[in-house]
Amino acid sequence: YGLKMRGLGRAERRAEALSWLERIGLAGLSERLPNALSGGQRQRVALARALITNPGALLLDEPLSALDANLRVQLRGELRRIHREVGTTFVCVTHDQEEAMTLSDRIAVLRNGRLEQLGSPDALYDTPANAFVAKFFGRCALWPATVSDAGAGLCRVEGSHAVVRARGAFRPGEKVLLVARPEALSLCSADDALLRGHVEEVMVKGPVADVTISLEGGQQAHVEISRQDRSVPGRGSPVGITVSARELAAVAAGD
Repeated sequence: YGLKMRGLGRAERRAEALSWLERIGLAGLSERLPNALSGGQRQRVALARALITNPGALLLDEPLSALDANLRVQLRGELRRIHREVGTTFVCVTHDQEEAMTLSDRIAVLRNGRLEQLGSPDALYDTPANAFVAKFFGRCALWPATVSDAGAGLCRVEGSHAVVRARGAFRPGEKVLLVARPEALSLCSADDALLRGHVEEVMVKGPVADVTISLEGGQQAHVEISRQDRSVPGRGSPVGITVSARELAAVAAGD
């Protein structure tokens, strides 16, 4: 229909449609009615219908939300491949953090109409602008600290000589939150720990165990441990947590 509105003849329209069906992996299905297509196939057709007119930009509003988990993963890869092929700007609205991370070159995080952070997926995950962005992009440990020294993009916190990444310009004496992702944390004895607490829950997720730890300050932390490591602690066990300074980021305490 879009090509018809642009004045293309019937033969040209059919050739273009068949070409796009092949591109989205549906070659040979051109005569099927919509009710004979699966949900994932319908989504691919909708994408092809939008792109066949070669728009300057394409808005995708929760494009995968109605699909089951396995199909969402499959179509994320398809969307990424098609995006690379056609080069059209895709603007994708989603509440799914994993979807945003895997589909995007740049992500804008919005809260109550306010832009919290704009940047690459790596930047938002590794160096969030504030605690809201840190928690929005997956689980993390957050605990308070006080800046002892600061420079461009880096700072030290009291009680440590280690330099950590800083999102923002902090001043000595300023209160901040330190952020660390589960994969950066390691369990250790309480004597050698940066943080101390006890095991609240252990959840097995295939090859890894997700250990939830209640910290002494009232916060929670999650540590991922390979199940090949036979030292997975039991519930209620006292534990310590350590983390390399290069895996930490400091964010404003007030956000």
